[in-house]
Amino acid sequence: MLADIEGSGIIEHIWLTTRCYSEKYLRKLVIEMYWDGEDNPSVRSPLGDFFGVGHATCTHYVSLPLSMVFGPRRAPRARSPRR
Repeated sequence: MLADIEGSGIIEHIWLTTRCYSEKYLRKLVIEMYWDGEDNPSVRSPLGDFFGVGHATCTHYVSLPLSMVFGPRRAPRARSPRR
């Protein structure tokens, strides 16, 4: 669990690193998000797919809402549009 927040809010930025050394770690690690007391996740996706990197193929890219940068101290990143 990364966060357990009560009340309303907005996710403005997600940045994370992993310690999974599997060749296909972007497909094996799954991100799940729950809100409003639901028993099932509102978001469930392989980590790579969530950040726009399908087929677990590591590639560097930068776009307005998402980026994936590989190398030392680099990681997937997502920003939501500002209100």
